This record gives sequence, C-alpha cells and structure tokens, in this order.
Amino acid sequence: MKTTFKALLLTTTILSLAGCFGEDSTEQETSKASKHMEYVQQEIKKPLNVKTVSGSYLIAQHAQISNDWETASLYMNRVLGEHPSVTPEMKDALEKRAMILNLGAGKVDTAYIYAKNFSKKKENPLSRLVLSLPPLRAQNFDLAMKEIEKMSVGGVSDLIKPIVKNWILFGQGKTPDIKKNVSGQELYHLMLGADYAGDAAYIKKISDVPFSKAGLTNQALLHVADILLRHDLSGRALSIYQDVHAQIQDNEALNKKLTLLENGETVPEEMLFKSIKFPHIGVSMALFDIGMLLFQEQSLDSARIFAYLSLNLNPALEEANLLLAYIATDYKAYDEAIDFFKTITTNDTQRYARAQQHIADLQERAGDYEGALGTLENLLLQQKDIALQIQIGDISRQNEKYKDALKAYNKAFEMIEGDISQEHWSLYYSRGIVFERLDQWNKAEDDFQKALGFEPDHPYVLNYLGYSWADQGKNLEDALNMITKAVKLRPEDAYIVDSLGWVYFKLEKFNQAVAPLEKAVALFPGDPTINDHLGDAYWKVGRKHEARFQWSRALSFAEEDPENLSEEESQELVTQLKGKLKTGL
Repeated sequence: MKTTFKALLLTTTILSLAGCFGEDSTEQETSKASKHMEYVQQEIKKPLNVKTVSGSYLIAQHAQISNDWETASLYMNRVLGEHPSVTPEMKDALEKRAMILNLGAGKVDTAYIYAKNFSKKKENPLSRLVLSLPPLRAQNFDLAMKEIEKMSVGGVSDLIKPIVKNWILFGQGKTPDIKKNVSGQELYHLMLGADYAGDAAYIKKISDVPFSKAGLTNQALLHVADILLRHDLSGRALSIYQDVHAQIQDNEALNKKLTLLENGETVPEEMLFKSIKFPHIGVSMALFDIGMLLFQEQSLDSARIFAYLSLNLNPALEEANLLLAYIATDYKAYDEAIDFFKTITTNDTQRYARAQQHIADLQERAGDYEGALGTLENLLLQQKDIALQIQIGDISRQNEKYKDALKAYNKAFEMIEGDISQEHWSLYYSRGIVFERLDQWNKAEDDFQKALGFEPDHPYVLNYLGYSWADQGKNLEDALNMITKAVKLRPEDAYIVDSLGWVYFKLEKFNQAVAPLEKAVALFPGDPTINDHLGDAYWKVGRKHEARFQWSRALSFAEEDPENLSEEESQELVTQLKGKLKTGL
C-alpha cells in the first residue's frame, strides 16, 4: 500500500544510520560525510531540465509515488541544494523529507547530513536516532547514548529506543535492568546482549521468562534456545525446541538438536547460533526485525527504509537483502528485486536455492521465459531438487509451451524414488492440465483421477475435471456432484461458480444455470468466457435481448487479448460470438 507522507514520518521516527562510515572515529565520519555532501551538491546541480523549485519538488513527489526512491531523493536534494528561494520554515520540512527519501534510496550517508542539519534547529526522534548510530558503530558508546537519550517517546520509538539503549549498555560493560511489561523483542535482544557479554548469571536470571509466549518468530525462539543451551540451561532450551517443533517439523537442524538432547548427548557448538560480536550488529538485527514487522503490516515504504538501515550497520545481513527483494516484488519492480536476490550467496544452500527460484519466477513475470528456464536449469545442475524440475514445468505450462512442460513433468516423476506419495499429488494435477491442453484427454483424465485419489476434496481438481466433462457433454451427473462440492469449498471463485452454471446448461437445466452464471459474472465481470456462458443461458430461457448484450460484452473482452485464453482460443471465441450475434444459438 502507499504510505502517506505524514504516516511515513510517523513510522520512520526511529530510522537509523551508520555502516557507510566504517570503524573510524566520529570526527573522521563527520569529515567523510561532509566530503560526500560536497559531491552531492555538485551532482544535484547538474542540468536536470527543471529550473524551478516547484518543478523539482513535483518530480520528487511523483517519483516517490512511483516507488522510484533514487529519483525522488535526487530531485529533493536538488530542491534544497540549488534553489535559494526556499524559506527557512519550508527548509525544515523539506530536510526532514529529504532525509526519509535518501534513507529509502539506501543513501544513508546523505541522510546523515540532513539529520545533522535538522537536529541543530529542533529536536526530532528520527534525526536523533540517525545521529546515534555512527558513533555506535565506531564503539563511541558515550556519544551514542547521548544522542539516543534525546529521542522522544511514542509510537515505534517506544519499541526501538530501549533496545538500542540496552545494546549501548552492553557495549559499555553494564547490565541493563529488566523492567516489567517488557516487549518480546526487548527480551529477545536482552538475551542476545547477555550472550554477547558472556553474562551467564544474567541469562539464567531471564531464562524463566516464557519466551514461547512472547510473540517472537520461530527463528528468534531457536536463537534463544541455542543461547540457553550454550550456557548450560539445557532443560529450558529443550522446552523451547519442543514448542517450536510442534509448529514446524521439517527443520533438519532442529530435529538433529532434539534427537541429541533427548538421547542425553551434547549438541556441538557449531550447530548453535553464533554469538553477536559487536553491539551495532545487534542493533542491525533489531532494525531488520522492525522492518519485517512493517512489511507484514504492508507498510512497504517504512519497511524498505529499515532494511537499508540494517544493511548499513551490517552489510553481511542477507535477510535484509531478501526483505528488500520481497518489497521490490510487491512494488512490481522486478529488475530491482532480481538484483537483491542475486546478492544471496551459496553459503546457505537452501536460501540460495530459494533466491534463485524467486529470480526465475520474476524473470518469467517480466516476460523473460528463456532467462527463467536458464536460471532454473543452472540451479538444477548444482542441486538435484524435484521442486526445481516441477518449477521448470510450471513456467513452460504458463507460457503455453505444453510439450516442454510435459517433458519437465515427466522428468520430475522420474526423480521420485519409490511410489508416488501424497507429497507430490499436485504433479498429477499439473501434468493432467498439460495432457488436456495437448488434446490427450484419456491421459489427462487419468492424472486428474490420481490427483483426486490423494486430494478428494481439492476444489481446483474437482472443478477442472468436472468442467472438462461438462464441456465434453459426458459424465454430467458426476460432473455436477464434483462441481457442487467445489462451489461449497470456494463459493466466491468466479471460475468454479461458472462451472456450476455450465454443467446445468449442459444438463439442459437452463433456468437453474442462470443464477450461478449471473453470480460468476458479478464476481469477474471482465471474463469473456463467463459472459459468453451467461449469454447462452439467457438465450435458452428466452431472454434474447440480454443474451445479445452479454455476447457483445464477451466479444469486446475477447478482442482485448484476455490473459486466461491463448491467442488461438481467443480467436475461436471471437468467431463464435460474432456468429451468435448474427443468428443466435
């Protein structure tokens, strides 16, 4: 969703900056930032074919709406750097916005300068947090605390401020107090910080907290359990492992730990979460966690900013690149998303494989069919994974390369060792669709029946087989039973509701066909086939003027190259509709 400027300012009052300044002193960082700002001032004065402050501002605004943060930040920088007509009052608001835009563009060094300028004029939680992080990275904890203490309270600041303060205290060799009503995230970072400090007594002190009820992710719970285990609290660690295992059974590393502990054996240190080495790495994790929360709430702009900030504190945090990739995907900025996915290395083979699969999916969405296949085939050479082979088949099928899809699905069947199990029921369904598209109905029907053998109540399999029978005018009573069940399972699916009306039509129960077909058109008004079916039903019940109206609608939609029809199917439907409009049924 688009976030308004006011809302963006509210949710980004806890944005941070560091990373780009390295491990130097704060004075050196300021010097580097000043030199960078000189470069920025030169860049923004280059001709951009806009000569007014309002023109630059409007371009920046439009670019932000279009999710082009780079252009938005460039033109907003120009507003502030080139136009002397900007009043002091206006400059305050523009500097705040420029800080946000530069953070969203990943240019946190430029954002630092705006935060520094803005903080001289008035207190602002965003600028204070931005200014606190460079000294934190340089391990100048006194200066970092001085800045963070000036942050106002309220909103998301109440979540991030105590976490940053606690990490600063750990960096100073101090022990943070455990307050009442502490958030789950703060508890989590207290555990991480105590592990960083090697404070076994503190870890034991907070180990009685019911972490499994603290609202943490399963990954965070596993980190907590690993830390407890490292500090000889195996009983409490085992309890958390078991709680997580009750939710996810296919985590190989977790299963190994459980097996070792339940057999009274020691879990090797290399299997445990690695202790955080520097406080700014802990803060980076906290910023990423907030970015994930915002992403889950669909505050994509704010989530993007937090992801960039966490990367600037810890460029090795691949999870932040993944978050940026998911955000870019939601923006439909596929090239940008692909670039982020490409940063994922082979160090974590599972994560790398998932990233490559996402790249292939995005390439296919962007129309690069050959590139998508190439990405998957290269990955398949490295990892013999049936999921990759199935994805090759899916991409070929979606691009109407049915012979290629059939080869891919057949190879996937060959990769299955032993009997076909429930796990791969959908492979029958997918191959059945391909057989049907290739006019090999007997084989298609056989695959659909096998898929139903594993999933007898799956609405899409029921619908596909039932509709195919109805369209062929065979097994109509069985088709009606199957589609009726599918409609009960998916009552708001236009295609399934249409199938119910169509099977009634094929049974010559025309009056009964009208209601579901009208509902299907209401659910999906722009589909040519559904409108065509309703037109046929209207004709059969004597509503001929309405029938011609529906056929006219269907014709206009069919001529617009609908996504759910091939070019050949679309042309065939156009011919049929023109005939109906002339002579009726």
